[in-house]
Amino acid sequence: GIPDSALADVELDFPLDAGADPLLSLDEVEAHRSALHERWDVRASLAAYDESEARLRVELAKQYPDIHLGRGYQFDEGQNKYALALSFDVPILNHNEGPVGEAQAARHEAGVQILETQERALAEVEAALAKLGALVHAADAPPT
Repeated sequence: GIPDSALADVELDFPLDAGADPLLSLDEVEAHRSALHERWDVRASLAAYDESEARLRVELAKQYPDIHLGRGYQFDEGQNKYALALSFDVPILNHNEGPVGEAQAARHEAGVQILETQERALAEVEAALAKLGALVHAADAPPT
């Protein structure tokens, strides 16, 4: 909506110095830290590991019986009767080894998944930094 005559005296300047673009001054250590702390796939793998750790704790707790204490009151033929109830699950003779083993295997698999996700994230950062370096080098090279 501006006529050409209004822009005739305007000079546009787009400096391409390294200080203007934050990508050109990107620190490699900061890029790695950011990839390991802020990527959603890394966070999702950490959450999956936490879930598998919680499942393992539940299965380990099931190795021992739950003891339940209860109290009661009853009025029976003019007499006040108080009751104390003690109940517990029959102990599992194999100490819940099967489910505990499955939960340990799931936790181990989640740990391997974390490492794979982190390695993939770091490889992608390295590739991006290498590509950025090549582009900066090509931009700084004199024309032939």
